[in-house]
Amino acid sequence: MLNTSFNSFLSRLAAFLRPFFLGFNMHQLVSFGEVLVDIFSSSLTDKEATLAGGAPANVAVCFAKLGGKATFVGGIADDEFGTFLLGELASNKVDTSYVIPFLGAKTARAIVTLDKENDRHFKILRNQTADMLVRPKHIPKRLFESNSILHCCSNSLTESSIAETTLFCIETARKKNSLVSFDVNLRLDLWRDVEKLKVRVSKTLAYSHIVKLSMEELEFLANQEQVTHKEYMDKCFKLGVQLLIVTNGEKVIQCYYRGRTFIQLPDKISAVDTTGAGDAFCGGFLFNLSKQRALLDKYSQLRLSDSQIVDALQFAARCGSYACLTKGAFEAMPQLESLQQSNEV
Repeated sequence: MLNTSFNSFLSRLAAFLRPFFLGFNMHQLVSFGEVLVDIFSSSLTDKEATLAGGAPANVAVCFAKLGGKATFVGGIADDEFGTFLLGELASNKVDTSYVIPFLGAKTARAIVTLDKENDRHFKILRNQTADMLVRPKHIPKRLFESNSILHCCSNSLTESSIAETTLFCIETARKKNSLVSFDVNLRLDLWRDVEKLKVRVSKTLAYSHIVKLSMEELEFLANQEQVTHKEYMDKCFKLGVQLLIVTNGEKVIQCYYRGRTFIQLPDKISAVDTTGAGDAFCGGFLFNLSKQRALLDKYSQLRLSDSQIVDALQFAARCGSYACLTKGAFEAMPQLESLQQSNEV
C-alpha cells in the first residue's frame, strides 16, 4: 500500500514538473483567429449555458493546458462576452498580450446544439464582430520567431479583409522559418461565395506545412475541384503541404507524409460532447511535435521521423477523444496528468 501511494505521488509530481522542464526546450504556439462564446441553448441570455470557444482559441488552450507556451492573437470586443473570454484565456495560461481590443464591437456567438449521438451542430452569429476587424497593421512581426508554430483555420478566410490578415500572418511566419499549421475546419454557412472559399483555402495551403481536415471536408473540397480524394490530396502536396491529416470522427485517422501513410484509431469512448475534439487533436499534435529540437531545416522542410509522427498521432488521438468526455471546449481540453490518469483506468 505504501509503495502504491509513493508511486502515485511520484507520478503526480512528475506530471506537475514536466511542463516546467519542457518549457526550456520546446517551440511556442501562436494561434490566430477567432475566440467566441458557445451557447448551448436557444436563449442567448442563458449565462449557465455560455462557454468559451472558437477553434484557434481552443487549440491555444489545449497547447497551454498540456504544458506548452501558447499565445492567442485575435480581436476581442469590449462587451460583457469579451471580458469573459479574455478572462477564460488568461485563466487557462494562454498569453493574451497580443489580443487586439475593439471598442464598440460585438463578440461572435455560436449556437451549439447536440443531436442524439452528441454530435454538434453550429449556427454562428458573426457580422462585423471583433474577430473580423483585425488587420495586418495590428500584427507585430516579432510574434513569428524561428522557434514558433503558427496555427489558423478557414474561419478567418471568409471575408476579404480578415483573409488578407490571415495570409499576412502565414506569409510572415514562413519568412521567419516558423512552422505553419492549418486546420481547414469549414463552416459553410459563414461563406457568402463558395468560389472564394476554394481560392482562399488553396492560397493558405500553399503556405502550410501541416494541414488537418475531416473526411467530410476532403469530400467537399474534392467535389468543388471535380477530382477524386487522392487527386485533391496530390494537389495539396503540389502546393507545398508537407504533412496531411484526414480525420473521420470515431473512424480511422490517416496521415500522409513524404509518400508514406500512417494510420491511427481513436480511443473507443462514449462521447458527451464532440465540440472542440478536432481542436484538441490539433493542439495535442502540435504540442507533441513542439518538443522536437528542430522541426524545420533551413529550407523550411519538415524534419520528422516515422516514430515521431506515430507518437504525435497517438497522443493527438488521445487528446481528441478525451475532449469528447466533457461538455464545452476550453473545459474539455486535456492536461498531461488527466491523460495519464485516463490511460491507467
